[in-house]
Amino acid sequence: PSKAFKDHKELTQVSFPKNLKTIGDAAFANCTALERPELPENLKTIGRNVFFNCQNMQGTIALPKNLKVIEGYAFAGCNKINGFDFSACIDLAKIEENAFYGCSSLTAMKLPASLAEIGEDAFKGCTNLGTLTINAGNASFYAQDNVVYDKAKTKILFVGPNISIVNIPEGVTEISRSRFYERKDLTQITFPRTLKKISETVFQNCTALSRVQF
Repeated sequence: PSKAFKDHKELTQVSFPKNLKTIGDAAFANCTALERPELPENLKTIGRNVFFNCQNMQGTIALPKNLKVIEGYAFAGCNKINGFDFSACIDLAKIEENAFYGCSSLTAMKLPASLAEIGEDAFKGCTNLGTLTINAGNASFYAQDNVVYDKAKTKILFVGPNISIVNIPEGVTEISRSRFYERKDLTQITFPRTLKKISETVFQNCTALSRVQF
């Protein structure tokens, strides 16, 4: 159930039944002593805020085969987790907004072929995430230079953290509002010949941006 163990700061370990399908919203939120759990294979939904601020969870979290949805803020504030392993996931379709917010120890992430939707700011605050890639078999997304595009490469869907040099591929026609807002590590960007519109505040407060090439 939702909030089942919320704020139980003395909780260190949890064991899930094999047939568990859903972990309810905020079930372990603010369980600051909780160690890394082993998620059951049949789990389909990780609810909102489930492991919010579980700052003692460390290492790599293996996501189960049958997982379909990671809801908003599910792992937000888990600043010692250094990886999420999606290699077993065959049905994961949706990662909601801010799902990994503040997971500052993440260095690399490869998203699965099944993924069809990524929420706004899913990786916001992942300040050490240097490599964000997507399985080549994914039918919805294409990633390059930590920037994620639709598969046809016509629009930018979201911008990952830790971008320095960005080469926007041919086919992109518009950069929407605030897409690179306050990306202070962005130093260089190259636009494609297909680009027709750059919306307002796209590069506002990009204080290190020194080279723009058309």
